[in-house]
Amino acid sequence: MQTVRFDTERKEILEDTFKIKNIVFVWQKIVWQQMRKIFPIKDFYDYYDFNYNIRNIADRLRSDVITTEYYPSRPLIYKLEKKNGISRHIIHPGPYDALVFQVLVSRIADDILKNRESPNSFFSRDKFKEPTDYFEYGANWIQEWKNMQLEILRFSKQRKYLVLTDLSNFYDSINLRDLRSFISGFGNVNGVILDVVFKIVEEISWNPDYLPYSARGLPTINIEGIRLLAHSFLYEVDGYLRRATGRSFTRWMDDITIGVNSREEGVLILSNISDLLNSRGLSLNLSKTEIVSRKDGRKHFQFEKNGKLNLLTEQLNNGWDKRLLKAEVYNFMVGHLKDPSPKYWDKITKRTIGLMISLNDRRLLKYVIRLYSDFPSLRETLARYLSELGYGKRTSDVLFKLVTKVQVFDDLALFQLIQVVTNWQIPTKGRAAKRFLEELDKELNERFRKRENPYDFYCYLWFKVKYDSPKKLFDFIEKYNYIWKKHSFLRRQTISAMARIYKSYPSKVNSWISSEISGIDVNSTSVAQQIKFFRKSENPENKLWFYLFPSSYAGKERTYSIPRFLVLCSVLNSPKLRSKSAVVSGIANCINDPYYRKWIKLQYRI
Repeated sequence: MQTVRFDTERKEILEDTFKIKNIVFVWQKIVWQQMRKIFPIKDFYDYYDFNYNIRNIADRLRSDVITTEYYPSRPLIYKLEKKNGISRHIIHPGPYDALVFQVLVSRIADDILKNRESPNSFFSRDKFKEPTDYFEYGANWIQEWKNMQLEILRFSKQRKYLVLTDLSNFYDSINLRDLRSFISGFGNVNGVILDVVFKIVEEISWNPDYLPYSARGLPTINIEGIRLLAHSFLYEVDGYLRRATGRSFTRWMDDITIGVNSREEGVLILSNISDLLNSRGLSLNLSKTEIVSRKDGRKHFQFEKNGKLNLLTEQLNNGWDKRLLKAEVYNFMVGHLKDPSPKYWDKITKRTIGLMISLNDRRLLKYVIRLYSDFPSLRETLARYLSELGYGKRTSDVLFKLVTKVQVFDDLALFQLIQVVTNWQIPTKGRAAKRFLEELDKELNERFRKRENPYDFYCYLWFKVKYDSPKKLFDFIEKYNYIWKKHSFLRRQTISAMARIYKSYPSKVNSWISSEISGIDVNSTSVAQQIKFFRKSENPENKLWFYLFPSSYAGKERTYSIPRFLVLCSVLNSPKLRSKSAVVSGIANCINDPYYRKWIKLQYRI
C-alpha cells in the first residue's frame, strides 16, 4: 500500500535505482554469475530463462518495486556443517529476489565503503565484468585474500607477537535495528534504499516454528550485499585498531589478526575490542582467541607452505616434468596432513588438492573418506577431486561409502556428491556401472522416503534427471507433486526438469506448465514460459546456440552439465529446431556423455 510519502519522497529514488539498463547490467554481469558460480546450490535451468528474457524481467521488476507490489518469495533454507555436527542455516534466494537485492546494494555499496576506517579491513566484491558508471568494484576475493596475506606477512616480520581472534556467532548476533541505525549514521547512504534492503532481509531470514521476528541475525547468504552489511558493522573496530596499531592488523569479515610487541599490549587491545563489541551486542570467540609468538604465528598462517605451493604451481604452469612434480606434491601433502592444528591448515590442504587435481594424482583417494568425515570445510574440494578423476571402480567405491557410511549433519554434502555422479561419464552398459547406479538410486530413494523433505527431493531429482528413463522420471514427478508444488524453489526445479519428458508426455506436461504460468511466482513462471516458448519456436536468437554449443566444448571431453542439457531438451522439443543442422552438428561435436546421447537418441531420434 502506498501513501503520499511514497510519491513525494520515495518513488523518484526507486525509479532512478531501478532503471532498466541498471537491472539488465546487474543481472548479466553480477547476479547470473553469482548464482551459477558462487552459490553451491545449482539451478536445473541455469537461470537461462532469466538471462534470455532479462529485459522483460527487468521491466516487470521495475514495475513491481515502483508500485510496491514486490514481495520476496520463500527461499530454500539448508544446513551447512561447520564442525562436530554444529550447522549453520544458509539462505538460498530465488533469482528474482537476488536481483532486486543486488540492484539495491549496488546503489549504496560505494557510499558504505567510503566510510571504512582502514584499507586493512578486507571485503570481497563479486566482480565479473566492467561496472556501470555509478558504482565501482574493488578486487575480487582471490586477489583480496592474497593482499591480506601479504599484509600479515609484512607486519609479522616487525612485531614479536600476533593476536588471533574472531567473533562468536557473528552473523547470528547482529542486531538489525542497530545495524540499520549504524549505517544511517554515515550520512551519505540513502535511507530509502536502506529501508527496502532491510525489509528484504527481514522477509528472507530464517524464522522457524512461528516464532516472532527478533530483528537479530543477518541471514547467511553468499552474496555481496549481506557480506557488505556485516563488514560495515565492524568499522568501529577497524578505527580503534588503526589508532592502536597503525597498519599492524588485518580483518577479513570477523577474522582479525593483530601484530603487537608484547603480550601485555595484546591483552589490552583484546580488552578494548571486547568492550567495543559488547556495546553492539557482539563478543569475541574466546576459544579461537590467542596471543602467539612470531614463530608460532608464521606456522598458523603457513607462509612457508604457501610459498612452496606458489613455486610448485609456477613449475606446473611452465611445463615442468609432471611425473617429478606429482611425486613432490604428494610427499608435500603426506607431510602436511600430519598436523592439522595451524589456523590456515585447511586452506593449504585445499590448494594442495587443487594441484593434485591438475596432476591427475589418484593417490589421495585413500585419504578421502577420513578427510571428508573429519573436516567439513574440505568437503567441497574433495567432491571436486572425485569429479575431476572421473568414474571408475575406485572412485565409485569411495563415493558410495561417502554417501552411505559417513555421518554428516548438513544438507549440502549430499548434493555435492550427487553432482559428482552426474558430472561423471558413466557407461550405459556394463554390470559394474549398472550396479553402482542401482545401489545409489536405492540409497537415495530410502533416504528421501524416510524424511520426504524438500532438500532430499531436490537431490534425488538431480540424480533422476540424468539417469532415469522418461517414464520413471515422469512417475516420480507425478507421485510427489504434493511436495514440489508447495515450495517455490522446488516448483522451479521440477518445472525445469519437465523439459526432459515434454516430448514423451506432452499433454500432462503442458497441463503442469500452463498451471505454473498462471501463477504469481516469477521464479517458476519464468522457466515455465521459457520451456513453452522453445517448444513452439522456429528461429530463436543466435545467443542460444552459443550457450548450448560453446566452441570450447567442441571435440573435447568437457562435462555437459544437467542445466545445459535441460535447456537443450527444451530446444529439441521443437520439431523445427531439432531438425536444424546447427543442432545436429552441435550435439555430435559437444556432447560425449553416454547417458545424454542415449536419451537424445531415444526421445528425439538424433
